[in-house]
Amino acid sequence: MTKLDQKRVRRIFERAATTFDEADFFHAEIRGRLLERLELFRITPQRIVDLGAKTGGGISALEHRFGDASVIAVDTSPAMLQQAGSDCRFAVCADSSKLPFPDLSVDLTFSNLAVQWFDNTDHALREISRVLSRPGLFMFTTLGPASFSELRSAWAAVDAYTHVHDFEDMHNVGDALIAAGLRDPVMDVETISVTYTDPARLADDLRSVGSTNSSCDRNPGLTGPNAWRRMLAAYNAHRDPAGRYPVTMEVIYGHAWAGEPDPGVSISGGEARFPLSRLKPRSK
Repeated sequence: MTKLDQKRVRRIFERAATTFDEADFFHAEIRGRLLERLELFRITPQRIVDLGAKTGGGISALEHRFGDASVIAVDTSPAMLQQAGSDCRFAVCADSSKLPFPDLSVDLTFSNLAVQWFDNTDHALREISRVLSRPGLFMFTTLGPASFSELRSAWAAVDAYTHVHDFEDMHNVGDALIAAGLRDPVMDVETISVTYTDPARLADDLRSVGSTNSSCDRNPGLTGPNAWRRMLAAYNAHRDPAGRYPVTMEVIYGHAWAGEPDPGVSISGGEARFPLSRLKPRSK
């Protein structure tokens, strides 16, 4: 997964706060699909955290779904939370790795397309596990490695710098959930294709929602018009029969229940390691 410059991430999201709602059609669509999946669970949470809430687009839906619950918007960007305004009664500016909540105090943590921005995913998942009640539910979406594959390929034809973030695959995310003490993770993947008639509009939308290059390995200088033209020439190879530019988005949907960290499981290099004695025979 791409190592992110977190200072740049915060700065970009601060700037995007006033334009986020105008261009967040993809966030809104995936949030709606995640909320639909929430209908499958018979839970009555009293305290809900929307982690990575941005401008609070999911708050009203969560309040409507769980009328007696207190819904708290949590985000690292004060400007994003300020945009939420009166729609968000409870808002906390905090880092995902240092959640300002007591142990076992949150019944549901809801997170839409925020996991890929976490500074330290392992620490953040341990914090989520710590604050969840028993039982408590973590429900989330994040981007998978096929996301922006066309754009990544086009930029690779220009230079060796990182222009598009790499994202963890579903299996690595599942391993991280287990290592953090979250139990019975269930995940699935959906591939969505968004098309643009003009790649400049794609760049504008990404900038408006703050989803621009924050890699520590990005080009330290400016990307000039010549590099942009070369990227477009490479992107042309991916155009569909109607001449549109496709953008593949791989969305990982997941949920897991609160538990305790398992000292018998270690995660390294995307592999889960545990003693053979932990294996249970298949029931006949």
